[in-house]
Amino acid sequence: MNFPKLRSVGALKFSYDSDGIVRDYRDNFITAVVAATINAYPEGTERDQLLDHATEWVREQLDLTGTHKGKWQLDDADQLEQVLRKKLGYALGRHEGKIRAGKQGRGTRKPVPGILPDRWWPNPPNQLPLEWAADILADTLGGFFTDIPIFNSVGINNMTAQELLACTAPSGPWLPPRLLLAASAGLGKTHGVLWRLADRFKQAREIDGDDYARMNVVYACPTVELAMQNAATYRSFGGRCTVSLGRDYGFDKDPKNTPCKIPKIVRAVQKAGAKAQSLCRYHDPTTGITQFCDHYHDCAYQGQFDPSADVHFVAHSHLTHVMSEARYGRIELLVIDESFLRHQMTANMLIPPYEIAHDPYGQMIVSSMAEGINPIQTFRDAGITIEMLKDRARSLEAAREAIRPAVFPNMNEKRALKSFDPATGWKPDPLVRVLRRVADEYAADRPSPDAIRCLSYSPEHRMADKAGGEAKVPMLFLRYKSSFKMLRKNMPVLVLDATGHSTALAELHIPNIQFRRIEVERKATVLQATGIIGSMTTLAKEDSQYNADAMHIAARFAEAHPRMLIGTTKGGVAAGISPPNDISAVAHYGGVQGLNKYEGFDAVLIAGRMMPGIHDLENTARALLYDDPRPLKLTGAYSTRQSGYFMACSIEDWEAYRQIRAGRMPEAYPAVEQLRTEAGLPATDWQHWKPETWGVSVRCHDDPFIEAIRFQITEAEIIQMIDRPRWARRAKDGLIILLTEIPIDGVPVDLLMPYNELVGRPSTGDRLRAAYEALGGVLPPPNMLLRAVEGLWPSEAAIKFELNEVGDVAEWLHTRRWHFQIRGKRGRPSVIYALEREWAAKFLAEHCPEAVLVEPDDHPKAELI
Repeated sequence: MNFPKLRSVGALKFSYDSDGIVRDYRDNFITAVVAATINAYPEGTERDQLLDHATEWVREQLDLTGTHKGKWQLDDADQLEQVLRKKLGYALGRHEGKIRAGKQGRGTRKPVPGILPDRWWPNPPNQLPLEWAADILADTLGGFFTDIPIFNSVGINNMTAQELLACTAPSGPWLPPRLLLAASAGLGKTHGVLWRLADRFKQAREIDGDDYARMNVVYACPTVELAMQNAATYRSFGGRCTVSLGRDYGFDKDPKNTPCKIPKIVRAVQKAGAKAQSLCRYHDPTTGITQFCDHYHDCAYQGQFDPSADVHFVAHSHLTHVMSEARYGRIELLVIDESFLRHQMTANMLIPPYEIAHDPYGQMIVSSMAEGINPIQTFRDAGITIEMLKDRARSLEAAREAIRPAVFPNMNEKRALKSFDPATGWKPDPLVRVLRRVADEYAADRPSPDAIRCLSYSPEHRMADKAGGEAKVPMLFLRYKSSFKMLRKNMPVLVLDATGHSTALAELHIPNIQFRRIEVERKATVLQATGIIGSMTTLAKEDSQYNADAMHIAARFAEAHPRMLIGTTKGGVAAGISPPNDISAVAHYGGVQGLNKYEGFDAVLIAGRMMPGIHDLENTARALLYDDPRPLKLTGAYSTRQSGYFMACSIEDWEAYRQIRAGRMPEAYPAVEQLRTEAGLPATDWQHWKPETWGVSVRCHDDPFIEAIRFQITEAEIIQMIDRPRWARRAKDGLIILLTEIPIDGVPVDLLMPYNELVGRPSTGDRLRAAYEALGGVLPPPNMLLRAVEGLWPSEAAIKFELNEVGDVAEWLHTRRWHFQIRGKRGRPSVIYALEREWAAKFLAEHCPEAVLVEPDDHPKAELI
């Protein structure tokens, strides 16, 4: 028979040689074979049949030459049968239930010895086979595009009146389709959308020529890199497209090769809040003359706009810009690829109070914030209305614009940089922006006791002074939801995201959006560490142990999975986490969305997780809902909840889970009753025992909207990193290692392993097991053990402490307990551990000749250590 190769788990360490034979740690291998044999047959199988199966397995894969620890001959059929029969009897008598239940003890933090567990059903709940998920994706995309009349107007110039009528919108108001499609990475959602767009326009050109019905599409990606990647895919389908780059794109890396030839001037003008378009072309209304930049006609920025293009790929930052119809045409469809949370709000704007105190309205805001009063209530009490705030903002803006330096083509660089210098040059009046945001929030008409959301105040904000020291100054902070200027009310929108947690965030900018999730099973084994959270603070430079552990684990598993992606935070990258070899890579969260360059990697190692500070998280929610009437539960602290793992468990466990969730009485289901008994719960308390309690306590927020933001920042980024190798379409299973015990929603776990064991760091009992192996399967009392294996322990007290930590030594070592007495000494007998009485007797004869093995029933209670 060709038996499968087993994997060493936990303390059961062994390995195959190049010829597929196990030569070291043979006892561990036999234990694993026994567990695998029990799993290979149904419950109630005759023991002799199991013995025959295990014997054949051992003879096929184990080196049978030489003695085993100098005690017995493996190739002796009687001796091998005796050892296997005892191990099989012990496993069936004490551990059969655990072995058959997926090799993972429920509620424990250490795996039960055995082979790596297999899933008991083909697909975890909600995770579909690839073929099913692909069909659902095709139907979903097809339905979305069917609801867009202009998309179905291919061949309009050759249609009859009846055919044209069939393509028009039905009577009544037309509601544009808007969909957030959360589909697993690698399923093909981006590929499906790009192919449909390219095919539509290709057919239109073939039928109608250059006069085909246009449908301009903006396709927004998180980064320019991903936009270029998707544009290349679209062109491979025969589509025409452009990739929009900013004037100063790439300036930080290569300032001499930017699309615009004057990037320094562009940056200075844009940072000051002025319009950079006038640097390219300026029409003077007084003279009627249009001036052009000297580089206008050979400018890479101007040359990227193609009037024949149907799809315009842009970065997410373009969502807040006005798309010029002269360059892009009228946009008929907006596709947003991946989460756009980072662009849903403005950056935190720091405003010293003196910069807005030049106006009475600004003074009212500063004094109210300093006293902890909502400025809106102050304005309301003073009879100042929303329109009055807007009028004041318009007048202040007009006054500041009147003194703005002129922006025109071919400006002198030195003059331009001086005119728009951030410290001494022109800049907009910050009070204009503050008044407009306060007016927006004023209009939300929330109860007055609520604190203002778009503004916050710090009386002692730390800032560097001119002398190079640090000063504490009062500071206002302005942050608010950005507006998607390209979005029209009747524009169809399709959002593609692998981890769309809910529609709560997308609805802020895209009203009436629908939600659809399609999950596909990952072809990968998921190994998760327990006993460590892996927070961002763990990755700090001053604490390098976690980083070293992560690289050690990567190197350990890279032998079998050479192409490994290590996902970590930016702090982890800065702290020096590096790949284990030249064909592996390290990437940080937020920098891999949608990218295909890690497709085909063998493994992913997750080292660390991004958990935002509670004040940063709540301030983000305040900014996103600054003009929204809905309440926010701002607690100022995280709460906790019990989060369970979705484990690959047995059918019986899953049935028990379903019955408890259904609220049915356990008496009718023996599996449930057995699990209740194992949990030690009284019969009247069974309803409190449920699988949601299998797991750990995790931090969360009580407000559902804020919790959705936290998920998008933390778990969603981890899932993005996990799925970069595109597990759904792999022919061979890969490996996912999570160095955090926090359960990840939507990531079923195959095996939980204590962190120290995963790292390979010695844990409690490792020295006892090493001594047991070194002494040929014998573990004597501490006084003898200290002399027999020098260097493992400093004292007898250290040995006793480790024995107490282990607990039942005989069960832990899968051995037996024997008792002996020293001739001439009175008192309780001592204990020695060995699988066979003869082994214990031989050890005592060599190390303590005056010791005699005794029967415990004829003597006082034995001394266990």
